[in-house]
Amino acid sequence: MHTMTKSQYAEYRKVSRAAISKHVKNGNIVFASDGKVDVELSDYMLDQCSERVVQAATNPTVGSTTNGPIDADSYAAQRTLLTKYKAELAKIDLDRQNGKLVESAPLKDSSFLAARKLRDALYSFIDRMCGPLAADTNQLSIRNTLTDEFNKLLSTLVEDLKKLLGE
Repeated sequence: MHTMTKSQYAEYRKVSRAAISKHVKNGNIVFASDGKVDVELSDYMLDQCSERVVQAATNPTVGSTTNGPIDADSYAAQRTLLTKYKAELAKIDLDRQNGKLVESAPLKDSSFLAARKLRDALYSFIDRMCGPLAADTNQLSIRNTLTDEFNKLLSTLVEDLKKLLGE
């Protein structure tokens, strides 16, 4: 959810701050919990508002109090849609707070770093083990050395992954 101050939102919509205040008064601007304008939801509401204005200009009987009543069904439907949208946003925020949702960019970055560390560790493992193993002729000793070093490598990688993931 992207938020802005009323002044920033007025600049973003290329309208005056007074026009934004008028839309706030008419209920066409939606505010987030931090008191700033919820950009996506407000854009949706203002787009719906402008569609009603265009409809009223092309068909004088729709939305005019002098020529006929405002279409209450479409208003109620819009308010219902707005309420559902707000509920979905609230559920997303709750899921994010409970840890069910996470930002994807940091997760992608940490996954990339973890994969790079794994690759580098495996390549360095070969170089690190060549010298000691070349001098050893006992097959069991070579196997034990490789097993021990590989287990150390995997343990280090697990610890690094835990640090990257914040555990």
